Amino acid sequence: MKNKKINKRNKKKDRTLEIVTHIIGIFSYILGALLIFLLTKEKEVKKHAQNALNWQISLFIYSGVTLFLSFISSILEGNFSDFTVIFPFSLILSLLSIFNIAFCIIAAVKANEGIFWEYPLTIDFLKKIKERGYFKQKKI
Repeated sequence: MKNKKINKRNKKKDRTLEIVTHIIGIFSYILGALLIFLLTKEKEVKKHAQNALNWQISLFIYSGVTLFLSFISSILEGNFSDFTVIFPFSLILSLLSIFNIAFCIIAAVKANEGIFWEYPLTIDFLKKIKERGYFKQKKI
């Protein structure tokens, strides 16, 4: 009788690494998701890491474009300290940071529930790379 109870408890899958994959993106951006993606062998965790990594790469690109446009507009205005030039871009960067925190928390909660949640506004980089076979693992 005790064995049946233990088996029922073991049926619930441990989703800790899947949750950590999304939460770590708040603090380490690309690096945390990349490490989990490269080091894990579990298919489900790798799928979540790929999703989180795609979001972090997309976020990096969006932030870089925003900073580049801010720099260009400052040059065109001729004043690097003008509040009216810098404010819209700092607002966009702030919104991107808020999106990152919110999306990572939502993805972690969904991962805890066993649901695969795709980040909105994400460019799917790793799907294309995996289709080309760059991440094939060789059996020894």
